[in-house]
Amino acid sequence: RCSIGGIIYGENDMGDESFSHVKVMKNLKTGHPTAPIISEFITLMAVCHTVVPQVNHTTQEIQYLASSPDEAALVKAAKQMEHVFTTRTPDYVVIDVMGQPK
Repeated sequence: RCSIGGIIYGENDMGDESFSHVKVMKNLKTGHPTAPIISEFITLMAVCHTVVPQVNHTTQEIQYLASSPDEAALVKAAKQMEHVFTTRTPDYVVIDVMGQPK
């Protein structure tokens, strides 16, 4: 679970501790008053880490090389919420936010 803009997200119908991002994405895409805060939160998940993206040339899918499972989990969670970490250079990072590079 997490709290973004005072709203608790992550409750799911499964009764376990897996995170459901459906409500987060609904509020982000429908212009909920907290949408800018949600966008910033997910963007920070996607960029504040030391993970290195690596493209599998056979499948064209991005694989993430991480020094810790926690960092990898944050990047993968951001990816599920359409904030895909694609590039790291010494000077900048690139993420694909809902189909648009940023």
